[in-house]
Amino acid sequence: MRKICILLSILIIFQTTCLNAASSLTVEQKLIAGLPKELKFNWPEAFHAEINAGDFYQKIYIVYKTELDFPERATIVLVKNTGGFSMTSIGFQVCSDSSIYSTSKIIKTEIEDELESLNIQINKNKKSLTYHWGENDGLRIPKIQKENPLKLGKLFPNIQIENTNRKINLGKSENKVRVINWWATSCVPCVEEMPGLNKLVEKYKNKDIEFISIIWDEENLEKFLKNNKFLYEHFAKNPTVTDKFGGTFPRNIIIDNNNIIRHNQLGGSKETYKELDQIIEKVYKSGI
Repeated sequence: MRKICILLSILIIFQTTCLNAASSLTVEQKLIAGLPKELKFNWPEAFHAEINAGDFYQKIYIVYKTELDFPERATIVLVKNTGGFSMTSIGFQVCSDSSIYSTSKIIKTEIEDELESLNIQINKNKKSLTYHWGENDGLRIPKIQKENPLKLGKLFPNIQIENTNRKINLGKSENKVRVINWWATSCVPCVEEMPGLNKLVEKYKNKDIEFISIIWDEENLEKFLKNNKFLYEHFAKNPTVTDKFGGTFPRNIIIDNNNIIRHNQLGGSKETYKELDQIIEKVYKSGI
């Protein structure tokens, strides 16, 4: 299983702004006892409501584990079209009407396109949930408001990075395949995947392939490398990198010699290098 270390959420960005009048919201439904059939949690006191995610997810659920959590604390569960699910906690802010609690959040799709905001109100007295997508003219189903700039098949954007030895523009391939690792020293799966990544550096050291690490916390790099072997060439983050890559680690990206993104995957494990190896081999041979 891929493991992901999140410092700044990129899948769901929370806001706690109270919405306007409940009448402006589009869909209302009662919170119902139990869990949906897809979720096999041992939460015997749970209750939930479903949110229409269009074609982007099979389902989105707002789940309360117990009455003690209601209405301030819930869990949002994204049931993926590709199988499995992701989940995270959400909080609600009480509004001027003390029976109404509200939150607004940005959700990203499985390929990291950003959807219009999901706006939710909980009516404590009625034990109901009301929601709409988008800030203007509330929608029943979501639309994409921002496309992922690092989507497969797209040209990699112009991003300047540097270290003490050189500066490079990742938007210019220089007729090389580039393998990029976005990581942080505090990220456990980042460290777990490093021995495998080092094997790739050794395997392809005589090829026109660059292995580049971009580190979130450069101030910790020197100390980290005294106790951990990581053979990639290391570069510091900058605001552009953070904006494009987000605050989730590790992320592995492969760019071909025409500067087209051929792989972009969040999460890592001891086995990550095996998948990367297959893709590197294919991408490199196609460019020869």
